Amino acid sequence: MNVDFAAFIAERIQRHESFAVETTLRTDIALLQAAQARRAGFRTTMFYISTENIAINLRRIIARAQGGGHSAPEETLRKIHAGSYATLSLAIAGVGEALDQLTVFDNSKQGQYLKPVFRLTASSNGILSLESATVPEYLMPYYHLAANRL
Repeated sequence: MNVDFAAFIAERIQRHESFAVETTLRTDIALLQAAQARRAGFRTTMFYISTENIAINLRRIIARAQGGGHSAPEETLRKIHAGSYATLSLAIAGVGEALDQLTVFDNSKQGQYLKPVFRLTASSNGILSLESATVPEYLMPYYHLAANRL
């Protein structure tokens, strides 16, 4: 993890200043930081944007690189993708502890407005609720993890 980035987050938590971060969620560090923020009185919300398979991500990253944007080696991208889904399971388990709310989106179809696939929320008294729309097959294991938390 970038030391400056970690310091930025720690400083915001200490000052009780609202902040947002973007991460690939390839490790659990964002969840650890969210738990720290939640213990300090912050409301913690995570939006997880997923795609049906890594090929979609690779095509989009190649197009971004061809347009002058940043890229990474395919092997690195595959590791990030796998780590992200593993950490999604931890995020689901962390609703009510690290997170107040987790909303999962499917971004498999390019050019389509993102709608939540499912949302797991912890109320102030610790009761969990789950809202869902049409859940794509590839996200069903994660939806079931969320449903089993109820």
